[in-house]
Amino acid sequence: LRIRFVEASPGAGKGPGILDVLEQENRYKIFRMALQDTGLDERLRAGEGPFTVFAPTDEAFSRVPDLARLQGDRHLLHAVLLRHIVWGHLDSKTLWGRDQVAPLNGRQLQLRREHLAVENANLVQPDVVTSSGLVHGIDLVLMAENRSVLRELCDAIEAQARALVRSVAKRAVSAATAVQEPL
Repeated sequence: LRIRFVEASPGAGKGPGILDVLEQENRYKIFRMALQDTGLDERLRAGEGPFTVFAPTDEAFSRVPDLARLQGDRHLLHAVLLRHIVWGHLDSKTLWGRDQVAPLNGRQLQLRREHLAVENANLVQPDVVTSSGLVHGIDLVLMAENRSVLRELCDAIEAQARALVRSVAKRAVSAATAVQEPL
């Protein structure tokens, strides 16, 4: 694995975004379709980022024991995909200096420095810079080990609730600042 360190400004704004890069690369078709099936593609497109995305290759998905079940359960798929998206611009140089990162589902992912991996997934295509963040291609799907489907569903619901609260809070602040005092 050859790591190239990049110096890029987070959320540069010009050029292809995360979804554009995933579409240009033929090895991320299943991941891209899963993002669309769960609506997470819209979140990445909405410009809330920058995001760092750990994108499993199609080969990584082919090693998931019950891929059809995962793809058929939108809530479980959503919970699994949230493990692959992290707030911020985290290039390999930044990852190298950390022990863990928090994906959108809030459950910490352990980083392994001996060969720069997230959990047990190796970075096979690190530091793909986009206008909305970074993509790191990985060779495994980040499934939570030894956790029940019920726990994954709870994680998904919790993450959606947090996103809803953030959205409502933003709107409340906007509405409060728009209210004018009578003379």
